[in-house]
Amino acid sequence: MKMFSLIIFSTLLSSAPLFGMGGDKPGPHGGYITMPGPYHVELVEKDKMIRIYLLDIRIKNPIIKNSSAILNRTKCLPKENYFECAMPEMKNSKVKEYLLETVRNNVKGTLAIYKLPLQLH
Repeated sequence: MKMFSLIIFSTLLSSAPLFGMGGDKPGPHGGYITMPGPYHVELVEKDKMIRIYLLDIRIKNPIIKNSSAILNRTKCLPKENYFECAMPEMKNSKVKEYLLETVRNNVKGTLAIYKLPLQLH
């Protein structure tokens, strides 16, 4: 019985990155969700700009205080409750992914990679 429980637990852990982090459905602002640490990040493309929402573990409560976002080596500017960056130039399709470095409330996340074109997992 212990072995069966261990197998079930391992299976649940291995599938958590696919579905437990919100990557299979749009975020609360219609964007794409990743989990680079003990928080979620939502990336939204809007009007040739990119909005970065730093959300809590429940995919709510975006904050900018004590936080930062850097997209493809460019620092994003804080707005009301998100960070905003100019969309990187797509000349000759050189940009294949967005590389996003974030800090939410003094907690640094790992590098979040958004493959282009953006799509749900």
